[in-house]
Amino acid sequence: MNIIAQLFFLISLIVEFNAAHLLLENKIGNALISHLIVSSLVTFTTQIYLSGAFRKIDWPFYLFVFLLVCFVPFGGILISLFIIISIHRLRTKFHEHAEILDSAINITQLKPVHFKYGAGGALRKLMHHEYNPLERTGALFAIGQEKFSDINKFMYELLVDDSDEIRLLAFKILEQQETIITEDIKKTLQILKNQDFESDSEKHAKYEKNLAMLYWELVYSNLVFQELEASILQKALSYTLSALENLHEDAVLWTLLGKIYTRIHQYRKAEEAFAKAISFNVSPSQVLPYLAEIKYKERNYVATKECLNLETLLDVPLVAPVKKFWDLT
Repeated sequence: MNIIAQLFFLISLIVEFNAAHLLLENKIGNALISHLIVSSLVTFTTQIYLSGAFRKIDWPFYLFVFLLVCFVPFGGILISLFIIISIHRLRTKFHEHAEILDSAINITQLKPVHFKYGAGGALRKLMHHEYNPLERTGALFAIGQEKFSDINKFMYELLVDDSDEIRLLAFKILEQQETIITEDIKKTLQILKNQDFESDSEKHAKYEKNLAMLYWELVYSNLVFQELEASILQKALSYTLSALENLHEDAVLWTLLGKIYTRIHQYRKAEEAFAKAISFNVSPSQVLPYLAEIKYKERNYVATKECLNLETLLDVPLVAPVKKFWDLT
């Protein structure tokens, strides 16, 4: 806790003890005024302390702190202190959980094959036809332990492989992923078509948000042919913008919008969307790599390095090697 917040918290305790003393002297009015001052001081202390970790906190949270201190003398102060310190600690540790999507398919359930390859060696063995089908199948399962978004582009190359087993297995992996997402899209579209959302525009927007994320996932996971990518991205963009009309403070939507604009090379709009996402409390470590990518594509290498140095919490598995490279340049 910073020095200013500590000072205000100490003042709050002193005033609270004074309020208790006034109450013992039967000066109820003065005690009540002192206690209300304490509630305000603790609320102000909360704002000072959390402002360093969050760009914006909605007023209901501050009202909760005020009422907690107001209706729970002494104990309310300690409970509030525990809550805000816990929130601050969780926020500062959030970067330890990298933004990695969970695979919807457990590849080992398709066919239990034991393998002894690293991802790099497995890829080389898989793409070379001189190895026998059994070895290449084992390599395919080894690669399957990686993120599907990283390996699906290789799956498409295997659709024309000479080996029937490899070709069919690659098709099965791609088909299952696409089926899971397209089924969710169909269900969501059906809900939007059949239900009346006139009285609940926010709920309608949440379904649009789901659609936007599903269409984006098709592109992100390389599950659409290049010829169809532009139209799928346009659908994702359309649903994202529509959802933002009602969920204009949704940080996930602003982050998604930035990713879509980056993909379609509208970099200025992407930067604006990412800035909005940060203002609504998205961790900068989730956004700065994309901003660095934009600067790199614009050949602004100084700005690329600056983006990677703006946040000390970029030491996550997918970004750390890139950051290390730019630190050495």
